[in-house]
Amino acid sequence: MLTVDQAVETILTHAHVGREVRRTLADPCVGCVLAEPVISDIDSPPMTKALMDGFALRSADCTSANAQLHVVEEIPAGKVSEKTIQQGQAARIMTGAAMPSGADAVIPIEYTTMVSNLVTIQRSVPVGQHVLPQGAEMRVGQTVLARGTKLLPQELGILATVGKADFLVYESPTVGILTTGSEVVSPSEFPPPGKIRNSNGSMLFGQIHRAGGVPRMFPHVGDDRTALSHAIANALEQSDILLITGGMSVGAYDYTPEVLQEQGVTAYFHKIIMKPGRPLLFGTLGEKMIFGLPGNPVSSFVCFELFVRTAIARFRGLTNPELPRVELPLAGNLAVDHNRPTYAPGVISIINEKMVIQPLEWFGSADLQALSQANALLELPAGKTEKQLGEHQAVLLLQEL
Repeated sequence: MLTVDQAVETILTHAHVGREVRRTLADPCVGCVLAEPVISDIDSPPMTKALMDGFALRSADCTSANAQLHVVEEIPAGKVSEKTIQQGQAARIMTGAAMPSGADAVIPIEYTTMVSNLVTIQRSVPVGQHVLPQGAEMRVGQTVLARGTKLLPQELGILATVGKADFLVYESPTVGILTTGSEVVSPSEFPPPGKIRNSNGSMLFGQIHRAGGVPRMFPHVGDDRTALSHAIANALEQSDILLITGGMSVGAYDYTPEVLQEQGVTAYFHKIIMKPGRPLLFGTLGEKMIFGLPGNPVSSFVCFELFVRTAIARFRGLTNPELPRVELPLAGNLAVDHNRPTYAPGVISIINEKMVIQPLEWFGSADLQALSQANALLELPAGKTEKQLGEHQAVLLLQEL
């Protein structure tokens, strides 16, 4: 069996980046990943500009309070002055307007008194006060967004600023979901004795969407080898990444590993040294990736976040595909004993202005209710772990797009 780190390394070795596709600022592309660097075609700001409503002036004229200056013009945003501010002069200026030649500072209007065309400056003014120099944000020819950058609303603003109305991003993978098991019924059906509702399908659909993939649900299939073979073949044709839940152990009706082998899938591992989620399968068929996930909901969730999410992130072109890992102080005492490395649900919160991690009480791989409260996973080693309030604990952040 592989460790979690070995399994992740194996997945990343066989994962590939998706095709490059063109998108525009009119497309819904928050969360997409740039497949090209973006270079500015302008200085930003394109001119030295005022950051406050007030008066543009020469700081040398205002080395002490109550200097009096002649106002020679008014400069609204969008206008470029043709005048040069001379000694003893000032210009009324609005926020965002281009600074006139000769002026090197702005005094906010609330620190002035104006009578006719004479303004009194009530305090001294240092060089550069409330002025943003041309090119302070970016310069012509500067790379402002690197290849591999995830596009959030602020990055879309940068694209618009530099005139990049269309751009290349990596496509998102189609991630198929095939749930299995004769004991599983639809969420809309009241389960008869011996049956359970299909929670994994809906949960995985949401996890795929949150990870930036395009989820596709295929019809549920029971423990019938022929039906399973047809269902897997159909799902593989229509998926970049296929997730199959259930049928991964060694029971009499656990057909999935054998069916995958018959269809030409190369399996690289089938078990992981971890809890929850030991019976995890990963394989490939050409460039398609296949994950066999455990049937227990919490096991399936954790395996998705550690492994499937990583594969989706690599496909989307992200350079750091794994969940962020941080060390946080514990919000209480921790005493556990696990026979395998364990990923336990926890809640990150802020107490007394400090970010802390609080382990959640849970009873194992079927406790989806406890998991619903979690925004992090505690990484716990095999064996006994005893820590006191305030000691640091490694956690993985369960982040959205």
